[in-house]
Amino acid sequence: MTWIFVEELAEDVVTVSDSEAHHLLHVLRANCGNELTLFDGNGNSAAAVITAMDRRTVQCTIRQFYPSTTASSATLCVAVSPPKGDRLRWLVEKLTEIGVDSVLLMQTQRTIVNPREAKLDKLRQTVIAACKQSQRPRLMQIEPLRSFDEIITASAHSATQLVIAHPYASVTPPTEEAVEQQICVMIGPEGGFTDAEVERAISAGALPAAWTSGILRTETAAIVFASMLLQKLRSADG
Repeated sequence: MTWIFVEELAEDVVTVSDSEAHHLLHVLRANCGNELTLFDGNGNSAAAVITAMDRRTVQCTIRQFYPSTTASSATLCVAVSPPKGDRLRWLVEKLTEIGVDSVLLMQTQRTIVNPREAKLDKLRQTVIAACKQSQRPRLMQIEPLRSFDEIITASAHSATQLVIAHPYASVTPPTEEAVEQQICVMIGPEGGFTDAEVERAISAGALPAAWTSGILRTETAAIVFASMLLQKLRSADG
């Protein structure tokens, strides 16, 4: 079933426009009578059928609406030093597919990439495409670049348990208490976190964690640690 993103699902008849309409009209060659799923990125989705179209828009009639279910109180954020080039887009795509709630771009002492607003807009389009592919009705959020210290400070004023990925740390899984909260896993840049950054995070309550089979690239580490923590969150959820 084709999934299409729309800004709002408030009416029985929804008009799809812009890039999503182009995809339906010129890539998928959709026709009246075709069935599809519409989603608004907030967890709501709907079974719909195409009832009219022109050169730039597609009109869909909703047959059944599926409201958003209550989001879990346990969520996962990945705070990551953005890697170079297309590796960041790939990272965002895969984190969306596996179900990460948000990505926070992080400035560390060794970070050299600073994505501007235009890049963030493209990454949001990557999130939408990944949600369509994985049939995920809720968009992963992308937060602009923040400093390492800002993230540490923010976690101290919230119910967020920090986990810092460090290749020389002993493997320390989150506690049961952490699983019931928000978790933010910190992934460093090429060259890793500095010793001072690791000490600063741990002194602020971060749990150190390592991958036991060698040193991972930034985007690989993000996927590995996010997958492990999501599994723990889902197990605790039920």
